[in-house]
Amino acid sequence: MPGDGGVTPTPDGGTDGGTDGGTDGPVTPDPDSGVEPGTAVTGTAKVKRLLADGTSTETAQDLSGYTIQALVEDFAQPSGFRVLGGTGRADGTFTIADVPQGTYYLKLIEPGATTPRYYVTDARILDLGTVEYGRATAPVTRPTPVTLALTGMHGWRSGDDITAHSFSAGAEDYLSADRNATQLPADGDTSAGAVFDWRTGWSYGGSGGPMTIDAAHDDLWLTHLHRQELHNAGGNYELTTIADAIKRDTTISDGHAVTIAGQFLPVAPTATEQVQVDVGSYQAGLGSVTGVTYEELIVSRITNPAASAGIGFGPSLYDVTVDLDRGAASGNHTYSIAYGSPFPAAWPEVNVASYRRVRHIKAPGATSSTPISYGALSFRAAADAPRFALDLAPVTAVRMNGDPSTDGGAVAFDGTAPLTVSWTPATGADFYTVSAQRLTVEAGRTRRRTVASFVTAAASVSIPASALTIGELYIFAITATKDASGFRTGVLRRTGLPFSTATTFTGIYRLSATCGDRVTSSTEECDDAGASATCDADCTSAICGDGVVNPAAGEACDPVIDSLDCDADCTPVVCGDGYSNFAVEECDDGNHDDDGNGCSAQCTRIGRCGDGTVQTWFEGCDDGNTRPGDGCDADCQVEAPQP
Repeated sequence: MPGDGGVTPTPDGGTDGGTDGGTDGPVTPDPDSGVEPGTAVTGTAKVKRLLADGTSTETAQDLSGYTIQALVEDFAQPSGFRVLGGTGRADGTFTIADVPQGTYYLKLIEPGATTPRYYVTDARILDLGTVEYGRATAPVTRPTPVTLALTGMHGWRSGDDITAHSFSAGAEDYLSADRNATQLPADGDTSAGAVFDWRTGWSYGGSGGPMTIDAAHDDLWLTHLHRQELHNAGGNYELTTIADAIKRDTTISDGHAVTIAGQFLPVAPTATEQVQVDVGSYQAGLGSVTGVTYEELIVSRITNPAASAGIGFGPSLYDVTVDLDRGAASGNHTYSIAYGSPFPAAWPEVNVASYRRVRHIKAPGATSSTPISYGALSFRAAADAPRFALDLAPVTAVRMNGDPSTDGGAVAFDGTAPLTVSWTPATGADFYTVSAQRLTVEAGRTRRRTVASFVTAAASVSIPASALTIGELYIFAITATKDASGFRTGVLRRTGLPFSTATTFTGIYRLSATCGDRVTSSTEECDDAGASATCDADCTSAICGDGVVNPAAGEACDPVIDSLDCDADCTPVVCGDGYSNFAVEECDDGNHDDDGNGCSAQCTRIGRCGDGTVQTWFEGCDDGNTRPGDGCDADCQVEAPQP
């Protein structure tokens, strides 16, 4: 994304708010230095808010507390940059004087933040405006319990959900988002009395939240989402549609409990669409699934009063989830979708496709890994045919200081000169976002912290050394974006429709001036000048499960945990090897025979609990039912004798 407005869903960029973004001190050009003074770079920042009634407001964004600088590449400087300070004003304008003609890095740090964001541009007049949804209200920061007292609901099913949306306040929440929610509906229930915390939701504007809601000004829609597990020629898939809905006038204040009562109204299917999904285009465009633990494709139809203006948030009228790691076929498939909408017919609709892969990384010394999510995302006006196919692939051939490897390792870095990240451009991309993320260990857990991000139309960026820490481990996310809002002309933080992104991650890199010199320093666990049987190329000990593939240590792969193509013991997935990889196998009894134990020659389960046949690989008993209390429990395990 170029910035903070429009559809701009953030790729998996780690946790913002890093403390090691560094501060570049401004430098005033010396008139005797031979550096020719430039002209001023000016800009404005206005926040346009789209309201639920179709109107909008526009206010200046106060820039007086921002750090605003221009970094000009200057190889005569040890850091590779000359830094020019700018001035932000409360009226939403800023000026940076004497910026030489050509490309420069606009550096912004918001008040109270430490993570810088850089925009690489040659424009002299910049538009930092954003588009947000909902009026300006205060976010919820304290526990705010919401109790539902809703009746008239279609019978609840496992996997169902209840959503709450306020378009005028720009806020939404899902019952499933609160892991501590209580009194959840049970299968078959036609009323909902759940209690959840409104604080677990989020705001459309990205300012935290969700936002408070005032019944005198704001709408509040609640929907009951109904999930079905279906099957077609493409394999198993899930369909989620709106079964019931209700609109209420309710005030939700920060820290105050509230009850939302009323009777759901049924939402009858009024439209049927033949949704075409080219699954194979996504899989081919993202390349191999090495180390991937989960893979899915979700295509959706969403709506909100300003969807046509590029606001890519709001309730789904339908979701089709193709769970690709469970055997769904690739290729082009058609899904027949019947759905209804409780919202005004005048509201525009948007087609959304989200293809997602998940893999795990682990920092040295950590006892647990952390997932990273990447893939492709697109938003397109629903007036277009409901055909979903990959229209933007991620960048390829990522290089670190010219090193063509994306598998990680060591990168020469002296803490002074910038680090250059480059790549082969993605066809059709308008700009790219590079997120530098530092890996740390906190209480035994692997953490990612974004230390700086860069937005550029070029196929490389130079990361100032002040944004990085020598000797530490980093991973880099690179997101290609297709958007016609005008980044190349100086519109830096707005997006619109159509909009597409594709994200890829590098391996883990140690930024070091000494890794590879065969001398183990204080930040290194070992140093064999490359991968060896005991040491990885990033100067950490070679351990299966560290996420670094080291063939010299006998590893064919290293996914950290079981993945779609690799077992957690760093060997490829092979049905019949006796290792049950539950990412792709239901069982593995070490042979290729249907020998009556319930595990087939294809490593899938035969039979089920309660069918009266004991499958010894899975069951200790099977009395033909799944009732507990009769000596054989609901999971077909022998119950302990009752005293």
